[in-house]
Amino acid sequence: MAAFVARFANLPRGRTRYFDEGPRDGRVVLVVHGFTQSASTMSGLARGIVDATRFRVIWFDRYGDGLSACPKRKHDLNLFVDQIEKLLAYCGITRDESLAGVIGSSLGAIVASYYAQVRPGRVERLVLFNPGGTTARLGLSYLLKNPLVLAAKLLYLLGRAPGVGEVTVMLSQTVIRCLLYPMQPSVAKSRFSMSKSYAMLLLGLWLGLRAYKSMLVRIPAKLAAVYMITGGLLRHRAVRKIAFEGFGLTKQSLAQWVAAFSKPNYRRSVLSTLRNVSMLDDMTDIYAAVGKHPRPVLLVWGTRDSITPYICSRNLMRVIPRANILEIPGAGHGPFMMKPKFCAATVSSFLQDLGPGKSAHAAKIWMPAPVASSVHG
Repeated sequence: MAAFVARFANLPRGRTRYFDEGPRDGRVVLVVHGFTQSASTMSGLARGIVDATRFRVIWFDRYGDGLSACPKRKHDLNLFVDQIEKLLAYCGITRDESLAGVIGSSLGAIVASYYAQVRPGRVERLVLFNPGGTTARLGLSYLLKNPLVLAAKLLYLLGRAPGVGEVTVMLSQTVIRCLLYPMQPSVAKSRFSMSKSYAMLLLGLWLGLRAYKSMLVRIPAKLAAVYMITGGLLRHRAVRKIAFEGFGLTKQSLAQWVAAFSKPNYRRSVLSTLRNVSMLDDMTDIYAAVGKHPRPVLLVWGTRDSITPYICSRNLMRVIPRANILEIPGAGHGPFMMKPKFCAATVSSFLQDLGPGKSAHAAKIWMPAPVASSVHG
């Protein structure tokens, strides 16, 4: 299977990496990725749509993420809308040409919805994966019962705090680099690295056991244990293969992710996005504006999402009452990475307006809102 070719557009506010696949005369579908992700994370979904339809699919790195530039300006919704408009024009798509659909994931769902709000006549259909900006109304009792959701919110809050945010992002970069290091293609090729992996794994297990016996070192020992165990395991070919295939990673995408962390002004871009388009903010007004428009909307939600929990779909269905919702049991915050073929087939059916009885995939999900259907395929 041939890899997609990345292209670069020199836009007024900075260079943008993008992908443009499918027939040149096909209707355009735009895909927007989530916070600190890149276009590479959406490639599996995009490939499925390209293979199943005659749509022309365009997906790109938002400013600050992936291999796109990090402009020295406020990273807000208006900046990302401007990037979309300039990129479409660069690709030869006129302002009066409507899009067959816009797909957004997480923070990208906020951007896609806002774009549909400011350019309502241009977006014919909207697909939102685990939309961000929906957790503000979660009560304290729910957060205390769901520590992963609470941890995610605390991390976002720390990132928004002046001074603290800079340190938080710097530490996050360091931790991710450490976890990515053992997955580098150049690592785990020698006997020395294999023996080192066993040493890391055993040391990590020892630290993990010690953490439960000493209250004073429990937290740092647990963190060290996680790093040691993860680093040790990821040096083994079998585990590396599972990690690459399970999360849709490739050597190329891994290298691009590491390269993104080294870009000038990357940290500033992340903080600016976090402080101006936060996943913590209540974006109900934007989604309510989407709900007032007659365009079809499809919500796709993983039931084990710890960043935007599935329970948040209830409020979203209230403000977008005509929306259909696809529940994917067991999937987390990126169901399109966990089940790319299924998600692509479902989204393709939705974008082509295939109703019940016309598609095996559509027949499973097309339910009257606000009833949510469960898909186990």
